[in-house]
Amino acid sequence: MKRDMICCAVCCALTSLSMGENVTTTLGHVYYEVRPLRIEEDGITFRHARGIARVRLHELPPQWRARCATTASLPVVFSSIPRPPLSTVVSSSGGYRAAHSVQPRATPRPVQSRRAPVRRVSPPVAVARDSRRSPGAQPAETKSSEFSWTFWLIVACVGYCIGRRVWRILLAERLKAAARRFVADVNARGGLQPVTTAIVLREGEEAYFDEQAVLLETRSVRQSRGMGLAFRIARGIYLGGGDRYSESAPLLRRIDKGRLVMTNKRLIFDGATENRTIVLKDIISFTPYLTAVEVSVASRAKSMIFKLKNPVICATVGQILCRYDNPQAVDSIQLTVKIR
Repeated sequence: MKRDMICCAVCCALTSLSMGENVTTTLGHVYYEVRPLRIEEDGITFRHARGIARVRLHELPPQWRARCATTASLPVVFSSIPRPPLSTVVSSSGGYRAAHSVQPRATPRPVQSRRAPVRRVSPPVAVARDSRRSPGAQPAETKSSEFSWTFWLIVACVGYCIGRRVWRILLAERLKAAARRFVADVNARGGLQPVTTAIVLREGEEAYFDEQAVLLETRSVRQSRGMGLAFRIARGIYLGGGDRYSESAPLLRRIDKGRLVMTNKRLIFDGATENRTIVLKDIISFTPYLTAVEVSVASRAKSMIFKLKNPVICATVGQILCRYDNPQAVDSIQLTVKIR
């Protein structure tokens, strides 16, 4: 009778442990669908949803700690019974059942618990060194790369400015040298020599300069400014956007490309869509630049700008034609043109 009661107690204890339950340890680890495999004095080995784990008794919750203590103390009672001791056998379903061992053992066999292999990791020296750095600091490599990019950017900007300045100086010297040779040739011949042109000339009119040019003039461009997003309803009418105002700003625009011809009476520009004809008596001045010459006219409020191959020679010819009535017979002239 006593033996039957003990068997019932063992079966009840093992059945309560074999049911799939969720276990939360005192350290905060959660195991799902727990099924015990081995119960020892200092812990329990069980199977859960993600594998096999071993937990010590002091880490188990109170109800599981009490169950393990009761189950661990039962084999001591059976040791005093003359019958063969009971052993727990794991069934195929994962539960426990009681069975008699065929050959009783005098001393219990020590159970070796399965422990996860310990992987040795070298101490993170570099990480520890970086951890002492403040959160807002940047690595030395990043700072050096940013410094190098900034340095080379500054060098590129300075080199561009110096190179542009040197290019302007060299170009100005080349234009002046060509103009000096042209003036020396004019002085040697005693005046300008007529050139052939496709422009229909008037009676007594001869051409002395004919070269391809691009006409540039200033145009007023209206710019509207304001704060916020505005929608245009009609011309000059906007909806929303707060206070808005508009102003006109002169911008240099390309008008046309054609031939620039200077005769002893007129300055003619023959373009594809635009034409200009100016009497030499109305011309105020010729102002040469590095790539263009500006012609100011008394009858026009806006100047005309012509992009040429050599603006200095064009300005020199224009000044000779405006100063002398007979350009083919002139005195010794000097180059007085200055490049802006």
